Amino acid sequence: MGDVQTDHRVDLYALGCVAYWLLTAKLVFEGDSAMQVMFHHVQTAPVPPSQRVELPIPAELEALVMQCLEKDPQARPASADEIRNRLEQVPVAQPWTVERAKQWWSTHRPQSPGDRPAAEMLLSHEEREVRIGPRVRPKS
Repeated sequence: MGDVQTDHRVDLYALGCVAYWLLTAKLVFEGDSAMQVMFHHVQTAPVPPSQRVELPIPAELEALVMQCLEKDPQARPASADEIRNRLEQVPVAQPWTVERAKQWWSTHRPQSPGDRPAAEMLLSHEEREVRIGPRVRPKS
């Protein structure tokens, strides 16, 4: 927190968050407030995805996701090309099919956004009036 300089590796961190959710159907971090979640993203090491699901996750895939989630940008993969190359090397026991995807998602469907504190807080802005300078403009 406080680094003014950012580069493409912030996107690789975000990709790691999406991959984490795709593997676990869970957010990397949750909290009672946006500040708490942001603090976790800056300070807390994430729980490895394999510890949050019952299905096996290839070690190479988990290592890549965890590397994307490194706090130090220098420790993340160097580029999206590197991520693609490493993904191509991940061994899979069975190919991912539509049937397997349907089965997985029927078991791991995420909670509705209103049930998740972070999503609820983000979505709560939709019903507020927009304040522009000293005037208030109603939501349209």
